[in-house]
Amino acid sequence: MRGPRGHRLVDPAGARLDAEDAVTATVTIIDNDPTGVSLAASESAIDEADGALDLTVTLGRALVDGESLSVPLAFSGAAAFGTGYTLAAPPATPEGVTY
Repeated sequence: MRGPRGHRLVDPAGARLDAEDAVTATVTIIDNDPTGVSLAASESAIDEADGALDLTVTLGRALVDGESLSVPLAFSGAAAFGTGYTLAAPPATPEGVTY
């Protein structure tokens, strides 16, 4: 049986929810769903001579205090890092982000 918010009662046979048999309980919900991550680019192609591309990483939910998430980026092709391309972070590091 599912409640209005998708909660599920396991084996509800004989359960009563009237005031006469009211019981107080504490329930801890453990969120173990993966955090969705999306990557967006400002352009679909870069001019090899002097082009730049902004990448935006967006999380599907806010992280809680003490929680961290790694988002690895991989680049492929013949260009070598440092000579064929470089990476730069924004001048102001967003709160909770490390590079």
